[in-house]
Amino acid sequence: DYVLVNAGSGALTFGTPSSPGIPRVVSETVIVADFNNVENLEEIFAKYGDKIAAVLVEPVLGNIGVIPPEPDYLENVQKMCNQNGSLFILDEVITGFRFGYKGYQNIEGLNPDLTILGKIIGGGFPIGLFGGNKEIMKMISPSGKVYQSGTFSANPATMSAGLATLKYLKNADYSYLKRMTDTIADILNPYISEHEITMNRY
Repeated sequence: DYVLVNAGSGALTFGTPSSPGIPRVVSETVIVADFNNVENLEEIFAKYGDKIAAVLVEPVLGNIGVIPPEPDYLENVQKMCNQNGSLFILDEVITGFRFGYKGYQNIEGLNPDLTILGKIIGGGFPIGLFGGNKEIMKMISPSGKVYQSGTFSANPATMSAGLATLKYLKNADYSYLKRMTDTIADILNPYISEHEITMNRY
C-alpha cells in the first residue's frame, strides 16, 4: 500500500482516485429518500415494497445545517417500515444524549428496531454502539450467527469512560440544557433576522 509507506495523501499523490470507495454493486442497492418528505418515501415503498430491508434515518440531519424533522415525519417512517416488514434504524450518533438520556426517539415516542450511537456514549473516547430489540440482537454472536468485532471492542479505558458517562448523563439536568438553548436562541434570533443571515435557529 503506497499510502502506508509514503507521507501525504494517496489521492493527491496519484491524482484521481480509482474508486469512489463504495463498490457499485453496493451503491446500486441503496435508495436515497428525501428527508421530511413522507410522499417521497411512500412512492419508494409503493415501488419496492417488502424488498426494502431497512430504512436508516437521522432524526435531525446534522451534515446539512441541523434540520429537524417535520411533525409526525419520523412516526410515518416507522409506520411504513412496520407495514412493509423493513427495519427502522435510527442513527442517533449526533442526537443521542443531546436531547435527553433516552435520545431523540424518546421525545417522539419512537421504537426503532436498531439504534446507533457514537463517541458521546464514551465521553469522547473512540467507541460506537448499536442496540435494538431482542429479536434483532439475538442474531448477533454468540447467540446468533452474525459476527461483530472491532479493534477497540472491550477496550478497558473506553469502557470505563463509557460507564462514567452513562452514570453522569442519567442524572443530568436536561431541562437546564433546554433553557440555556432557548436563551441563546432568543439572543441570536433578532440579530440573525436584522442582518438577514441565512442559518437555522431553534
